[in-house]
Amino acid sequence: MAFLLICTSLISYSYFFSIYSYSVGAGDFLYSLDSNPFGKNHKEWLAEWWKYNLGISAEDHPDYINPTNSVDNTKDPSKCYIGEDKVNNVLFLGVPPVEDKFVVRTCDTPAGKAIFLPIESSQCDYGQEGIASEKDLIDCAKAGNNGVIAKVSLDGVDAEYNVDKNRIMTDLFNITMNNKMMGNYSGSYGSLSEGYTVFLKPLSVGNHTLKYDVSVIYPPDPSYNYIQQATYHLVVR
Repeated sequence: MAFLLICTSLISYSYFFSIYSYSVGAGDFLYSLDSNPFGKNHKEWLAEWWKYNLGISAEDHPDYINPTNSVDNTKDPSKCYIGEDKVNNVLFLGVPPVEDKFVVRTCDTPAGKAIFLPIESSQCDYGQEGIASEKDLIDCAKAGNNGVIAKVSLDGVDAEYNVDKNRIMTDLFNITMNNKMMGNYSGSYGSLSEGYTVFLKPLSVGNHTLKYDVSVIYPPDPSYNYIQQATYHLVVR
């Protein structure tokens, strides 16, 4: 059964979050999982991220533009993001596939923007072979997300990131495949995603460093095991 693993209820809420520039202090630089930034919960934001990740053209995708290397080899700092919710000022940060163990990217980042990314997630849809029911989707999306260990920091300050509490699954959402990342097929399909997300509050102008370390150690099925260390130099201006 094919699925994409990345190291990644449609209810409307009316909570209001003001836009402000955040300077790192005690590690409170993330929107908490029980919050609803800009009127959406984290499950909805994860679904939005996947829509952009699979909908962006291959030639515009960060994984194609910026080769992965433990030494920063960013070709185009303006191409780190896969999309933007311009109404809510949210940027969707592109993340590399799990085969890339050590990732360093430099990213031009507009000021006043929140940043969303899944540090580890899977996505499955009805376009994949063997997916015929919602149970198939759920089982597929959960595969590979057991035994996760994760650490997140910004500018050397560790986030309070509890993987047991931060594992989330979306409701069913529709995606349109434009870049063949899921295989040699295209079209629009019902989809599910499960994983672990990071939602950065808007950063102050200047240079910031976002890091995450993720590993999967799952003895019942070692084929899912991997490690990934990612560093993003965010140049906010």
